[in-house]
Amino acid sequence: MRRSLPAATAGTPAWCGALLLSVVAVLLLGGAAQASAAVRVTFVQGEQHVSVDRPGTGVESALAALFAGPTSAERARQIRTYIRPATPILSVTQAGGVVTVDLGSRFVTGATADDILARLSQVVETGTAVPGVASVQVLIAGGGSRSG
Repeated sequence: MRRSLPAATAGTPAWCGALLLSVVAVLLLGGAAQASAAVRVTFVQGEQHVSVDRPGTGVESALAALFAGPTSAERARQIRTYIRPATPILSVTQAGGVVTVDLGSRFVTGATADDILARLSQVVETGTAVPGVASVQVLIAGGGSRSG
């Protein structure tokens, strides 16, 4: 059964209906934009990178989602990460298109060169997926950097 909106009552200015429709449209579109705000996070499936969307905006949200690791549903699909659990993000700063991420030493502790490169590739790919980010510089406990 289809229902229609009641006609404007006598004495109600026509612009009220147009204003109401405009307000509803803005609220609906604004809500849709907020609901669709997502960051792209890079994990690994097999030996290939795979990107997943997570709620959030900006590079800090993207990196926090990366360091949180795959969800249980993603792990069930064999999606994994090279980044060790509980690796701290000490700071994230952005100057123009360059993001600097300072990570705790756990990021490199006990890792082979291949492990570190795999972890760095996830960080750089996740960071540069954020609009406005051209490169990512990674510091370990404020020390030397690796960038991509």
